[in-house]
Amino acid sequence: MIVQARTLAVLFTFPGKDRSPTAARTAIPELKKLIVELNEQCKRGEYPAGELNNRRTGAVAEAINAIETATTRPELRHITK
Repeated sequence: MIVQARTLAVLFTFPGKDRSPTAARTAIPELKKLIVELNEQCKRGEYPAGELNNRRTGAVAEAINAIETATTRPELRHITK
């Protein structure tokens, strides 16, 4: 899973046609588990604790916050030939 909160590029595949930010709420539990796992990696010595871990967990937390506060459903763009 790749998470870049600043650009809201949370790369998930949501079932069905609803791919709006409000549909992304189904991903929040998994994102919260991801934060726990990232912190556990530091405790196990698999990743350096401190600033680097704070950045990656912070990015996930920003994504969660953006998803939770999303209230609009943007119009989908279509590419035509």
